[in-house]
Amino acid sequence: MSTIIGSLKLVEAMSIKAASGSANGAALRSAVNFILDEQNRPLLNDLIASLADANSDLISVANIDFVNSELNSFDAVRAASQLPSGTTAFRSLAGQQLRVSDMDLGNAPNQLRDSEIEFYFQGGEDDVQGSFSACVKYIKDANINGKLGDANTRGELVKGYWSLLGANQNGGASYSLLLTIEFLGTRYQAILKPAGQARFNDADMRGIRFDYGNELRTWYTRSGPEPIQYSPTSASDCANRLPSRIGI
Repeated sequence: MSTIIGSLKLVEAMSIKAASGSANGAALRSAVNFILDEQNRPLLNDLIASLADANSDLISVANIDFVNSELNSFDAVRAASQLPSGTTAFRSLAGQQLRVSDMDLGNAPNQLRDSEIEFYFQGGEDDVQGSFSACVKYIKDANINGKLGDANTRGELVKGYWSLLGANQNGGASYSLLLTIEFLGTRYQAILKPAGQARFNDADMRGIRFDYGNELRTWYTRSGPEPIQYSPTSASDCANRLPSRIGI
């Protein structure tokens, strides 16, 4: 069964690669050639076994450069196809809030950035899916004089739905949090994945990776999910909840 699961995930990763706007014909042919080359059979078997694990990372596999492939050992295969060691799965999100922050604050005077989202997950105690609301701050290419870039917001209240993919088969835990987001009249879907740890300004923070379309971004959370302590009802509430980190 694990071989079947891993093989299906490999097919899915190749489908993601094919659908990616950054992929080209040569990259796809190199990926296919790697898979079909009998000399790579041991590494391919390792890759399939690695993808069968719950913490597999299809996006990382889809982004492998098979032209100059570094899949030359079991350890390299594991590193390229799984989330970072020590990554903790999502679980018990209902009734929790989670703030994630882009740690890139840009550059003065006219390329300042400040983006944060705080999610508020609703649902019953053992639910693995439900609705959510979120405060969104998105500032990009802002000027030090306080002028914001196009489509920027100091605070917006959005709503949507969440689901821990595969959690029912893994004791309520999942490495993939699917979000369906309704923002400014448009519906988006994104997948959040825990992505190890990093240190900023002498503070340990947990990485949360966004897989959205062809974009991969890693933002960070200081405390991770914690019981809901706040319930915003307006954009102004959200602006107060997510104060500026860039002084404008």
